[in-house]
Amino acid sequence: MENPSILIADSEALSRFALADCLSDHGFKVYEAADGAEALGILSHAPDIGLVFADVSLWGGRSSLDLARWVRDERPGLCVLLTSGKGRCADFAGGAATRFFDRPYDPETIVTAITAIVRPKLGSSAP
Repeated sequence: MENPSILIADSEALSRFALADCLSDHGFKVYEAADGAEALGILSHAPDIGLVFADVSLWGGRSSLDLARWVRDERPGLCVLLTSGKGRCADFAGGAATRFFDRPYDPETIVTAITAIVRPKLGSSAP
């Protein structure tokens, strides 16, 4: 079974591009969103997304905490990883996020964490 798609929601374009390239190099299909509204639109139309990686400081009227809560309510079981350079968000959006990563981060570290999360799920769905 192939890797699930990953949604990166980050208003910092260079960080988003670097992580997207790294994930693509490791065999992941990547969707990118520059703000919360765009991320919600992608999530609404892309059922193949298996994990969301979002910056807490998203623009566009929706924070990543709103996004994490939406995922928790509308797509239960979908993992959400959050990041910020401004310190940890309280309780990972009320339990909606799986992990939190401080900025700056190494994209390879994020890929390793994502792989560790999604690979066991791939094995559990095998017949």
